[in-house]
Amino acid sequence: MLSSKLKIAIDARLPDVGQGGVQQVLVSLADAFSTIEDENFARIWIVLEATTWWQGLFPPQDEVLTVPAPLGGVSLKLTRAFPKLVSRLFPIVSRIMPRRPHLDEVLLSKGVDLVHIPYQDGLFTNLPFVYNPHDLQHIYFPNFFRHSQIQHRNHFWKDSCRRATLVLSASPLVTKDLTDHWEISADKIRLIPIPPPLRLTNLQASVSNFPSEFCLYPAVFWPHKNHINLLRAWSKLNESGHDIPLILVGAETHITDELKQEVVRLGLTQLITFTGHVSNADLTMLLSKARVVVIPSLFEAMSLTVWDAQLLGTVVACSNIELFPLQVGNTALLFDPLDPDDIANKVLTLWTDSVLRSSLIRKASSRLTHLTSSNYGLAMLGIYLECVNHEQTYETREARTALVSVLEDSDTE
Repeated sequence: MLSSKLKIAIDARLPDVGQGGVQQVLVSLADAFSTIEDENFARIWIVLEATTWWQGLFPPQDEVLTVPAPLGGVSLKLTRAFPKLVSRLFPIVSRIMPRRPHLDEVLLSKGVDLVHIPYQDGLFTNLPFVYNPHDLQHIYFPNFFRHSQIQHRNHFWKDSCRRATLVLSASPLVTKDLTDHWEISADKIRLIPIPPPLRLTNLQASVSNFPSEFCLYPAVFWPHKNHINLLRAWSKLNESGHDIPLILVGAETHITDELKQEVVRLGLTQLITFTGHVSNADLTMLLSKARVVVIPSLFEAMSLTVWDAQLLGTVVACSNIELFPLQVGNTALLFDPLDPDDIANKVLTLWTDSVLRSSLIRKASSRLTHLTSSNYGLAMLGIYLECVNHEQTYETREARTALVSVLEDSDTE
Protein backbone atom coordinates (compact mmCIF):
# COMPACT_ATOMS: atom_id res chain seq x y z
CA MET A 1 0.00 0.00 0.00
CA LEU A 2 1.14 3.56 -0.72
CA SER A 3 1.48 5.89 2.25
CA SER A 4 -0.55 8.49 0.34
CA LYS A 5 -2.39 8.64 -2.95
CA LEU A 6 -0.22 8.79 -6.05
CA LYS A 7 -1.45 11.72 -8.15
CA ILE A 8 -1.15 11.47 -11.93
CA ALA A 9 -1.68 14.34 -14.38
CA ILE A 10 -2.74 13.15 -17.85
CA ASP A 11 -2.22 15.48 -20.80
CA ALA A 12 -5.47 15.49 -22.80
CA ARG A 13 -5.06 18.87 -24.50
CA LEU A 14 -6.52 17.97 -27.88
CA PRO A 15 -8.84 19.86 -30.23
CA ASP A 16 -12.29 18.43 -30.88
CA VAL A 17 -11.45 17.19 -34.40
CA GLY A 18 -8.38 16.28 -36.43
CA GLN A 19 -6.65 14.04 -33.86
CA GLY A 20 -8.76 10.91 -34.28
CA GLY A 21 -6.21 8.24 -33.41
CA VAL A 22 -4.71 10.04 -30.42
CA GLN A 23 -8.18 10.95 -29.18
CA GLN A 24 -9.16 7.29 -29.31
CA VAL A 25 -6.10 6.40 -27.22
CA LEU A 26 -7.21 8.89 -24.57
CA VAL A 27 -10.75 7.52 -24.67
CA SER A 28 -9.31 4.03 -24.12
CA LEU A 29 -7.28 5.32 -21.18
CA ALA A 30 -10.33 6.94 -19.61
CA ASP A 31 -12.36 3.76 -20.16
CA ALA A 32 -9.62 1.74 -18.50
CA PHE A 33 -9.61 3.82 -15.35
CA SER A 34 -13.40 3.72 -15.21
CA THR A 35 -13.39 -0.09 -14.97
CA ILE A 36 -10.97 -0.71 -12.10
CA GLU A 37 -10.69 0.01 -8.39
CA ASP A 38 -7.69 2.26 -7.79
CA GLU A 39 -8.09 3.92 -4.41
CA ASN A 40 -4.32 4.46 -4.19
CA PHE A 41 -4.35 6.77 -7.21
CA ALA A 42 -5.80 10.18 -8.05
CA ARG A 43 -5.89 11.66 -11.55
CA ILE A 44 -6.04 15.12 -13.08
CA TRP A 45 -6.92 15.38 -16.79
CA ILE A 46 -5.55 18.50 -18.49
CA VAL A 47 -7.86 19.75 -21.26
CA LEU A 48 -8.14 22.83 -23.45
CA GLU A 49 -10.72 25.53 -22.96
CA ALA A 50 -13.49 25.59 -25.58
CA THR A 51 -13.21 21.84 -26.32
CA THR A 52 -15.96 19.33 -25.63
CA TRP A 53 -14.78 15.93 -26.91
CA TRP A 54 -13.81 14.84 -23.38
CA GLN A 55 -17.03 15.81 -21.59
CA GLY A 56 -18.65 12.87 -19.81
CA LEU A 57 -15.66 10.69 -20.61
CA PHE A 58 -13.42 10.76 -17.54
CA PRO A 59 -14.20 8.80 -14.34
CA PRO A 60 -16.46 10.96 -12.15
CA GLN A 61 -14.03 11.02 -9.23
CA ASP A 62 -11.23 12.46 -11.40
CA GLU A 63 -10.32 16.14 -11.50
CA VAL A 64 -10.30 18.18 -14.73
CA LEU A 65 -7.84 21.03 -15.17
CA THR A 66 -8.91 23.38 -17.98
CA VAL A 67 -6.13 25.48 -19.53
CA PRO A 68 -6.10 28.06 -22.35
CA ALA A 69 -5.29 26.93 -25.85
CA PRO A 70 -2.18 28.43 -27.50
CA LEU A 71 -3.11 31.86 -28.89
CA GLY A 72 -6.46 31.47 -27.19
CA GLY A 73 -9.31 30.11 -29.28
CA VAL A 74 -7.56 31.18 -32.50
CA SER A 75 -5.36 28.08 -32.56
CA LEU A 76 -8.37 25.78 -32.21
CA LYS A 77 -10.19 27.57 -35.02
CA LEU A 78 -7.14 27.30 -37.26
CA THR A 79 -6.74 23.60 -36.43
CA ARG A 80 -10.37 22.96 -37.29
CA ALA A 81 -10.33 24.96 -40.54
CA PHE A 82 -6.80 24.26 -41.81
CA PRO A 83 -5.50 21.02 -40.26
CA LYS A 84 -2.82 20.42 -42.87
CA LEU A 85 -1.54 23.99 -42.70
CA VAL A 86 -1.33 23.79 -38.92
CA SER A 87 0.53 20.47 -39.11
CA ARG A 88 3.08 22.16 -41.37
CA LEU A 89 3.43 25.36 -39.35
CA PHE A 90 3.55 23.74 -35.91
CA PRO A 91 7.11 22.32 -36.26
CA ILE A 92 8.36 25.73 -37.42
CA VAL A 93 6.64 27.60 -34.61
CA SER A 94 7.83 25.07 -32.03
CA ARG A 95 11.45 25.68 -33.03
CA ILE A 96 11.02 29.42 -32.57
CA MET A 97 9.10 29.29 -29.31
CA PRO A 98 11.15 28.17 -26.30
CA ARG A 99 10.04 24.99 -24.59
CA ARG A 100 9.23 25.69 -20.98
CA PRO A 101 7.42 23.83 -18.21
CA HIS A 102 4.61 26.39 -18.04
CA LEU A 103 2.21 24.13 -16.13
CA ASP A 104 4.67 22.65 -13.65
CA GLU A 105 3.96 25.21 -10.96
CA VAL A 106 0.22 24.53 -11.15
CA LEU A 107 0.74 20.76 -11.16
CA LEU A 108 3.08 20.90 -8.18
CA SER A 109 0.57 23.01 -6.26
CA LYS A 110 -1.94 20.23 -6.82
CA GLY A 111 0.45 17.59 -5.52
CA VAL A 112 1.09 15.88 -8.85
CA ASP A 113 3.75 13.15 -8.64
CA LEU A 114 3.87 12.05 -12.27
CA VAL A 115 2.70 13.26 -15.69
CA HIS A 116 1.41 10.92 -18.41
CA ILE A 117 1.86 12.31 -21.93
CA PRO A 118 -0.15 9.97 -24.23
CA TYR A 119 0.78 11.65 -27.52
CA GLN A 120 3.90 12.94 -29.20
CA ASP A 121 3.52 16.74 -29.02
CA GLY A 122 2.40 16.81 -25.44
CA LEU A 123 3.24 18.85 -22.40
CA PHE A 124 6.82 19.91 -21.71
CA THR A 125 7.52 19.24 -18.05
CA ASN A 126 10.38 18.81 -15.62
CA LEU A 127 8.30 16.47 -13.47
CA PRO A 128 8.74 12.70 -13.88
CA PHE A 129 6.73 11.66 -16.93
CA VAL A 130 5.59 8.72 -19.03
CA TYR A 131 5.69 9.29 -22.80
CA ASN A 132 3.86 7.63 -25.71
CA PRO A 133 5.69 8.12 -29.05
CA HIS A 134 3.12 6.28 -31.17
CA ASP A 135 5.18 5.82 -34.34
CA LEU A 136 8.22 6.80 -36.38
CA GLN A 137 6.38 6.84 -39.70
CA HIS A 138 8.60 9.61 -41.07
CA ILE A 139 11.53 7.21 -41.23
CA TYR A 140 9.65 4.89 -43.59
CA PHE A 141 7.73 7.46 -45.64
CA PRO A 142 9.70 10.72 -45.58
CA ASN A 143 7.88 11.78 -48.76
CA PHE A 144 4.70 12.20 -46.69
CA PHE A 145 6.37 14.88 -44.54
CA ARG A 146 7.95 18.28 -44.98
CA HIS A 147 11.57 18.71 -43.94
CA SER A 148 10.51 20.81 -40.94
CA GLN A 149 8.16 18.04 -39.77
CA ILE A 150 10.89 15.43 -39.96
CA GLN A 151 13.28 17.70 -38.08
CA HIS A 152 10.64 18.30 -35.43
CA ARG A 153 10.08 14.60 -34.90
CA ASN A 154 13.75 13.73 -34.81
CA HIS A 155 14.48 16.55 -32.37
CA PHE A 156 11.49 17.14 -30.07
CA TRP A 157 9.99 13.66 -30.06
CA LYS A 158 13.37 12.03 -29.66
CA ASP A 159 14.28 14.44 -26.86
CA SER A 160 11.01 13.62 -25.08
CA CYS A 161 11.85 9.92 -25.26
CA ARG A 162 15.27 10.54 -23.76
CA ARG A 163 13.93 12.79 -20.99
CA ALA A 164 11.01 10.51 -20.06
CA THR A 165 11.10 8.32 -16.99
CA LEU A 166 9.58 5.52 -19.02
CA VAL A 167 8.56 5.27 -22.69
CA LEU A 168 5.48 3.30 -23.72
CA SER A 169 5.32 1.24 -26.90
CA ALA A 170 2.11 -0.25 -28.31
CA SER A 171 3.89 -2.91 -30.38
CA PRO A 172 7.27 -4.65 -30.69
CA LEU A 173 7.76 -2.82 -33.98
CA VAL A 174 7.66 0.55 -32.24
CA THR A 175 10.10 -0.73 -29.62
CA LYS A 176 12.49 -1.81 -32.35
CA ASP A 177 12.22 1.54 -34.14
CA LEU A 178 12.94 3.44 -30.94
CA THR A 179 16.03 1.40 -30.15
CA ASP A 180 17.33 1.16 -33.74
CA HIS A 181 16.70 4.70 -35.01
CA TRP A 182 16.72 6.88 -31.89
CA GLU A 183 18.95 4.70 -29.70
CA ILE A 184 16.46 4.75 -26.83
CA SER A 185 17.53 2.19 -24.27
CA ALA A 186 15.31 -0.88 -24.28
CA ASP A 187 15.49 -0.80 -20.49
CA LYS A 188 13.24 2.26 -20.34
CA ILE A 189 10.66 1.07 -22.92
CA ARG A 190 7.55 -0.79 -21.76
CA LEU A 191 5.40 -2.70 -24.25
CA ILE A 192 1.70 -2.21 -23.55
CA PRO A 193 -0.83 -2.89 -26.34
CA ILE A 194 -3.76 -0.46 -26.24
CA PRO A 195 -7.31 -1.82 -26.47
CA PRO A 196 -9.88 0.16 -28.45
CA PRO A 197 -12.41 2.28 -26.58
CA LEU A 198 -15.35 0.58 -24.91
CA ARG A 199 -18.34 0.80 -27.21
CA LEU A 200 -21.95 0.76 -26.03
CA THR A 201 -23.89 -0.56 -29.00
CA ASN A 202 -27.17 0.77 -27.65
CA LEU A 203 -26.06 4.39 -28.13
CA GLN A 204 -28.40 6.47 -30.27
CA ALA A 205 -26.76 7.00 -33.64
CA SER A 206 -27.63 9.89 -35.93
CA VAL A 207 -26.33 8.63 -39.28
CA SER A 208 -29.02 7.41 -41.64
CA ASN A 209 -29.80 6.73 -45.29
CA PHE A 210 -26.97 4.24 -45.56
CA PRO A 211 -27.36 0.88 -47.31
CA SER A 212 -28.23 -2.07 -45.10
CA GLU A 213 -24.98 -3.82 -46.06
CA PHE A 214 -21.70 -2.07 -46.73
CA CYS A 215 -17.91 -2.06 -46.31
CA LEU A 216 -16.28 0.51 -44.07
CA TYR A 217 -12.94 2.27 -43.79
CA PRO A 218 -12.66 4.68 -40.83
CA ALA A 219 -9.49 6.79 -41.10
CA VAL A 220 -8.44 10.41 -41.33
CA PHE A 221 -7.55 11.17 -44.96
CA TRP A 222 -3.77 11.17 -44.61
CA PRO A 223 -1.65 9.86 -47.54
CA HIS A 224 -0.40 6.81 -45.64
CA LYS A 225 -3.99 5.67 -45.09
CA ASN A 226 -3.91 4.76 -48.79
CA HIS A 227 -7.47 5.66 -49.75
CA ILE A 228 -6.40 6.01 -53.37
CA ASN A 229 -5.66 2.32 -53.86
CA LEU A 230 -8.88 1.42 -52.08
CA LEU A 231 -10.79 3.53 -54.63
CA ARG A 232 -8.95 1.79 -57.45
CA ALA A 233 -9.85 -1.57 -55.94
CA TRP A 234 -13.50 -0.49 -55.82
CA SER A 235 -13.28 0.43 -59.49
CA LYS A 236 -12.08 -3.12 -60.20
CA LEU A 237 -15.01 -4.53 -58.25
CA ASN A 238 -17.45 -2.28 -60.08
CA GLU A 239 -16.03 -3.21 -63.46
CA SER A 240 -16.49 -6.90 -62.67
CA GLY A 241 -20.15 -6.37 -61.79
CA HIS A 242 -19.91 -6.22 -57.99
CA ASP A 243 -21.66 -3.11 -56.71
CA ILE A 244 -20.51 -3.06 -53.08
CA PRO A 245 -21.27 0.09 -51.06
CA LEU A 246 -18.25 1.63 -49.31
CA ILE A 247 -18.43 4.19 -46.50
CA LEU A 248 -15.37 6.34 -45.77
CA VAL A 249 -15.35 7.89 -42.29
CA GLY A 250 -12.80 10.41 -41.12
CA ALA A 251 -11.76 14.04 -40.82
CA GLU A 252 -10.89 15.71 -44.11
CA THR A 253 -7.36 16.76 -45.08
CA HIS A 254 -5.67 18.39 -48.06
CA ILE A 255 -6.13 15.25 -50.20
CA THR A 256 -9.85 14.71 -49.57
CA ASP A 257 -10.96 16.82 -52.54
CA GLU A 258 -8.60 14.89 -54.82
CA LEU A 259 -10.09 11.62 -53.61
CA LYS A 260 -13.63 12.86 -54.17
CA GLN A 261 -12.67 13.88 -57.70
CA GLU A 262 -11.20 10.41 -58.24
CA VAL A 263 -14.50 8.86 -57.14
CA VAL A 264 -16.28 10.90 -59.82
CA ARG A 265 -13.70 10.03 -62.45
CA LEU A 266 -14.03 6.31 -61.68
CA GLY A 267 -17.82 6.47 -61.81
CA LEU A 268 -18.23 5.38 -58.18
CA THR A 269 -20.41 8.18 -56.81
CA GLN A 270 -23.34 5.81 -56.27
CA LEU A 271 -21.21 3.36 -54.30
CA ILE A 272 -18.90 5.48 -52.14
CA THR A 273 -20.00 7.78 -49.32
CA PHE A 274 -17.82 10.31 -47.49
CA THR A 275 -19.22 11.02 -44.03
CA GLY A 276 -16.52 13.27 -42.59
CA HIS A 277 -15.85 13.09 -38.86
CA VAL A 278 -18.65 11.29 -36.99
CA SER A 279 -19.65 10.93 -33.35
CA ASN A 280 -18.65 8.00 -31.17
CA ALA A 281 -22.20 6.64 -31.37
CA ASP A 282 -22.23 6.87 -35.16
CA LEU A 283 -18.82 5.19 -35.48
CA THR A 284 -19.94 2.41 -33.16
CA MET A 285 -23.00 1.80 -35.28
CA LEU A 286 -21.03 1.78 -38.51
CA LEU A 287 -18.34 -0.57 -37.17
CA SER A 288 -20.90 -3.02 -35.82
CA LYS A 289 -23.18 -2.93 -38.88
CA ALA A 290 -20.50 -3.21 -41.58
CA ARG A 291 -20.19 -6.54 -43.33
CA VAL A 292 -16.43 -5.94 -43.81
CA VAL A 293 -14.02 -3.36 -42.39
CA VAL A 294 -11.17 -2.85 -44.86
CA ILE A 295 -7.88 -1.18 -43.85
CA PRO A 296 -5.44 -0.59 -46.75
CA SER A 297 -2.99 1.52 -44.72
CA LEU A 298 0.64 1.71 -45.84
CA PHE A 299 1.88 2.24 -42.29
CA GLU A 300 0.59 1.60 -38.79
CA ALA A 301 2.38 1.26 -35.47
CA MET A 302 -0.73 -0.41 -34.04
CA SER A 303 -4.26 -0.23 -35.38
CA LEU A 304 -7.04 0.32 -32.88
CA THR A 305 -9.51 0.07 -35.77
CA VAL A 306 -8.69 -3.59 -36.42
CA TRP A 307 -9.38 -4.63 -32.85
CA ASP A 308 -12.30 -2.21 -32.60
CA ALA A 309 -14.07 -3.94 -35.48
CA GLN A 310 -13.22 -7.45 -34.35
CA LEU A 311 -14.43 -6.88 -30.80
CA LEU A 312 -17.74 -5.71 -32.27
CA GLY A 313 -17.99 -8.92 -34.32
CA THR A 314 -17.06 -7.47 -37.70
CA VAL A 315 -14.60 -9.19 -40.00
CA VAL A 316 -11.47 -7.37 -41.22
CA ALA A 317 -9.40 -7.28 -44.39
CA CYS A 318 -6.15 -5.35 -43.98
CA SER A 319 -2.72 -4.65 -45.43
CA ASN A 320 0.05 -7.20 -45.21
CA ILE A 321 2.48 -4.55 -43.92
CA GLU A 322 4.77 -5.75 -41.13
CA LEU A 323 2.43 -4.82 -38.28
CA PHE A 324 -0.79 -6.52 -39.28
CA PRO A 325 0.35 -10.17 -39.42
CA LEU A 326 1.61 -9.66 -35.86
CA GLN A 327 -1.58 -7.97 -34.75
CA VAL A 328 -4.21 -10.19 -36.37
CA GLY A 329 -2.52 -13.59 -36.66
CA ASN A 330 -4.98 -15.80 -38.55
CA THR A 331 -8.06 -13.75 -37.69
CA ALA A 332 -8.25 -11.56 -40.83
CA LEU A 333 -7.50 -11.62 -44.55
CA LEU A 334 -4.33 -9.81 -45.64
CA PHE A 335 -3.66 -8.11 -48.98
CA ASP A 336 -0.95 -6.14 -50.75
CA PRO A 337 -1.92 -2.49 -50.18
CA LEU A 338 -0.21 -1.44 -53.41
CA ASP A 339 -2.20 -3.93 -55.53
CA PRO A 340 -5.82 -2.86 -56.19
CA ASP A 341 -6.56 -6.28 -57.68
CA ASP A 342 -5.47 -8.05 -54.51
CA ILE A 343 -7.47 -5.63 -52.34
CA ALA A 344 -10.55 -6.20 -54.50
CA ASN A 345 -10.18 -9.99 -54.43
CA LYS A 346 -9.83 -10.18 -50.64
CA VAL A 347 -12.75 -7.83 -50.05
CA LEU A 348 -14.92 -9.81 -52.46
CA THR A 349 -13.97 -13.07 -50.75
CA LEU A 350 -15.14 -11.78 -47.39
CA TRP A 351 -18.20 -10.06 -48.86
CA THR A 352 -19.46 -13.27 -50.45
CA ASP A 353 -18.30 -15.99 -48.02
CA SER A 354 -20.41 -15.94 -44.86
CA VAL A 355 -18.80 -19.14 -43.55
CA LEU A 356 -15.33 -17.58 -43.73
CA ARG A 357 -16.56 -14.42 -42.07
CA SER A 358 -17.99 -16.41 -39.17
CA SER A 359 -14.80 -18.42 -38.81
CA LEU A 360 -12.57 -15.33 -38.71
CA ILE A 361 -14.84 -13.56 -36.23
CA ARG A 362 -14.76 -16.61 -33.97
CA LYS A 363 -10.97 -16.76 -34.12
CA ALA A 364 -10.68 -13.04 -33.39
CA SER A 365 -12.95 -13.34 -30.36
CA SER A 366 -10.72 -16.08 -28.97
CA ARG A 367 -7.48 -14.23 -29.68
CA LEU A 368 -8.65 -10.99 -28.05
CA THR A 369 -9.85 -12.49 -24.77
CA HIS A 370 -7.30 -10.56 -22.72
CA LEU A 371 -7.53 -7.29 -24.64
CA THR A 372 -9.67 -5.61 -22.00
CA SER A 373 -9.97 -2.14 -20.53
CA SER A 374 -9.41 -3.50 -17.03
CA ASN A 375 -6.13 -5.16 -18.04
CA TYR A 376 -5.04 -1.91 -19.69
CA GLY A 377 -5.93 0.14 -16.62
CA LEU A 378 -4.12 -2.19 -14.24
CA ALA A 379 -1.08 -2.34 -16.51
CA MET A 380 -0.93 1.46 -16.57
CA LEU A 381 -1.16 1.62 -12.78
CA GLY A 382 1.85 -0.68 -12.70
CA ILE A 383 3.75 1.69 -15.00
CA TYR A 384 2.92 4.63 -12.74
CA LEU A 385 4.15 2.70 -9.69
CA GLU A 386 7.37 1.80 -11.46
CA CYS A 387 7.98 5.43 -12.44
CA VAL A 388 7.96 6.57 -8.81
CA ASN A 389 10.06 3.62 -7.65
CA HIS A 390 7.26 1.65 -6.05
CA GLU A 391 6.96 -2.09 -6.50
CA GLN A 392 4.27 -3.25 -8.91
CA THR A 393 1.50 -5.46 -7.58
CA TYR A 394 0.84 -9.00 -8.74
CA GLU A 395 -2.35 -7.77 -10.45
CA THR A 396 -0.58 -5.06 -12.47
CA ARG A 397 2.15 -7.44 -13.63
CA GLU A 398 -0.36 -10.11 -14.64
CA ALA A 399 -2.51 -7.57 -16.48
CA ARG A 400 0.41 -6.39 -18.60
CA THR A 401 1.42 -9.99 -19.36
CA ALA A 402 -2.15 -10.71 -20.47
CA LEU A 403 -2.19 -7.70 -22.79
CA VAL A 404 1.12 -8.61 -24.40
CA SER A 405 -0.13 -12.16 -25.01
CA VAL A 406 -2.58 -10.75 -27.57
CA LEU A 407 0.41 -10.13 -29.87
CA GLU A 408 1.86 -13.61 -29.48
CA ASP A 409 1.39 -16.37 -32.01
CA SER A 410 -1.44 -18.74 -31.15
CA ASP A 411 -3.74 -21.17 -32.89
CA THR A 412 -7.16 -19.58 -32.54
CA GLU A 413 -9.39 -22.30 -33.91
